Amino acid sequence: MIIAYHIVFTTYGTWLPNDPRGSFSKQIYNQKLAIVAPIKYGRQEDLPNKGDLRNFWTEASGQIKRKSYFIDENARQVIANSFSKTIKGYNLIVPACAIMNDHIHILVLSTKYKIGFIVNQLKSTATKNLNLKDTPWTEGYWKVFIYNRGNITICNKIHQFKSCFCRDASTALGLYSFKFELIPRLERRCGNG
Repeated sequence: MIIAYHIVFTTYGTWLPNDPRGSFSKQIYNQKLAIVAPIKYGRQEDLPNKGDLRNFWTEASGQIKRKSYFIDENARQVIANSFSKTIKGYNLIVPACAIMNDHIHILVLSTKYKIGFIVNQLKSTATKNLNLKDTPWTEGYWKVFIYNRGNITICNKIHQFKSCFCRDASTALGLYSFKFELIPRLERRCGNG
């Protein structure tokens, strides 16, 4: 039984399919971008140095349709408030969320809604409230199914991200109320606590 979903989605132009840090893309549809570098499938153990990464971004940024979107502190607060509305509106339980500068991590406990629907609602509400002409998000998302206690370690990692990167955003989402009861609640749902 799935007890939760760890969802990740990125902002436009910030984690390209041929990013030297690796990606889970299997194809590059933009032929100009494909010339810049090959795909390195999966998260890479040996990460590129800052100079190589900067060179990649300098060359790649001229090959995408529009400017990359990075989340600053002001946008982070708007996104957090938008997520909070969606979470409350659909009566979701979200124990952890990290709003990074180029992607989002969010942990959603099992719900009656399809997870793709929830992601689309989160993205669309945030886009509307950011008052942007173009969506700041890439298409799609990644999800990891959380089935049991062994998978809960990912929750702890999200809590570490939350503590480091979300500050005011996590307060707006109401996440602190879940901080100490997250692991026991998930363990109970797994039948381990």
